[in-house]
Amino acid sequence: MIDEAIYEDPGNDELYLVQGIIALGGKKPFLCTRQIINLALKSANTAFSIREAASYKFFSAIVKYDYFHRKGFLIQPNFIEDLQEVNAIGLASGDKDELLKVVRFDVTAEFLAILKE
Repeated sequence: MIDEAIYEDPGNDELYLVQGIIALGGKKPFLCTRQIINLALKSANTAFSIREAASYKFFSAIVKYDYFHRKGFLIQPNFIEDLQEVNAIGLASGDKDELLKVVRFDVTAEFLAILKE
């Protein structure tokens, strides 16, 4: 369904975020396969390339933190760099709250400290 919507409207950045969220299948990123994580991050990056919205980098940061950082894997750019970009662009609290509702993610003090820098 989402693939059809993207096919019909490939310039709609929000559809790519939805694609990334759907890819997680309601699971925490930590519990997903690397293939799923790759799709979620590709979707977020595509959305961001269309429109530089902080919510897309925030989604990317959540996925990278929960999957890579918590498992001790290194990735570049990492979640810290994504959160720094979120801070530079500015993220509406409503967007933050909505993403945290739909993506199963346990926010940590470490994550929040970087978000507020």
